[in-house]
Amino acid sequence: MKSCLLYTSDAAEDLGLKNNTQEAIFGGNTVSEASKIFKTIIGGQGTEAQNNVVCANAGLAIATAKQLTHSEGYELAEEALFSGKANKCLTKLIAL
Repeated sequence: MKSCLLYTSDAAEDLGLKNNTQEAIFGGNTVSEASKIFKTIIGGQGTEAQNNVVCANAGLAIATAKQLTHSEGYELAEEALFSGKANKCLTKLIAL
């Protein structure tokens, strides 16, 4: 089962995810550490817990913007993360 840390267990359950501990998705103690962790995740190399939380949060934003279900948004976010599309978009944004 995939895992996720969300505000409610209902949201995680709706996505077929289990709740995680905060330690599983800890973002670092410094900006430098957080940046390194973020780059690892956006590069598709995060832990299962990190990837699921990123996809759940991004999926909710996508679902809101496109008027989709959270599950549909999650699937789009997951595809973007693992296909490299999310990383390419970040790279383009940084280049601006």
